[in-house]
Amino acid sequence: MLPPQDVGDPRAFMAAVTLVFTGYPAEVVDAAIPKIAMLSDKPTLKLVKAVCDEIYGPALRAIERQRAADDYRRSLPPPRPKRTPEEQARVDAQVERVRKQLALPNPDERRRQSAITCGND
Repeated sequence: MLPPQDVGDPRAFMAAVTLVFTGYPAEVVDAAIPKIAMLSDKPTLKLVKAVCDEIYGPALRAIERQRAADDYRRSLPPPRPKRTPEEQARVDAQVERVRKQLALPNPDERRRQSAITCGND
């Protein structure tokens, strides 16, 4: 890779390119070098940065999505432990009492009646 003609010091250009490359993972740099060479025989720092950003963009977005998902999961309360059979029996009894107080039909009974009605047709 040769420095552009408008750069007076090739060593300073290579140092600047190296500095740009240090901001990206090695896989990005490995993929960027052939692409930069294919696009220009006298690349600019702007081109080097643009190619690295283009290659790293999808990976960076995936990392950000994963981080957001992890943050969301951490913000959720921990799952409640399953009820013991005794606790479930108490809850069922409370539901049954409230249903009777409010004169609500028993959903199990309605399903049975519906099955009987459907079977006789």
